Amino acid sequence: MTRILLLVVATLCATGCTQRMIDATLVSTKNIPAETVSLSDNITIKGVEGTSGTFWFTIIPTATIANPKDAIDDALKKSGSDYLTSAVLYHSVFGIPGILWYESYDIKGDGHSAKPMPADELKRLRDDFEEKRKAKEAQRSSTTARGGSQD
Repeated sequence: MTRILLLVVATLCATGCTQRMIDATLVSTKNIPAETVSLSDNITIKGVEGTSGTFWFTIIPTATIANPKDAIDDALKKSGSDYLTSAVLYHSVFGIPGILWYESYDIKGDGHSAKPMPADELKRLRDDFEEKRKAKEAQRSSTTARGGSQD
């Protein structure tokens, strides 16, 4: 009987689950002006990881409740980055259900340091955007003038 009880307790201790919650192209908790960041000319740190975790005793957390923002902040702080690319967020829970368990959010991605974009590169990007916008408007107006449908 003691062996069966030990086996049941060991099985309960091994209970857990990990979910892949988010696949993000770019994620940050910092305010970074998009027009002043150069994605082609910045510092990249591969394999950045961050965690936010809490032990729970019954329904009482033993510390601050784990959350995704803290995991992202941890990854950015550890790497000295301003944002992460190709980021994947995981949520994990394991332990003895209803008695003691550990909950965590883990994020993995590539860290990047934002650098101010040089003024000439910013002007070039804005000019390119404006040219594409004008070309698209011209294409729409010519389609409408011929009696075609507008997408």
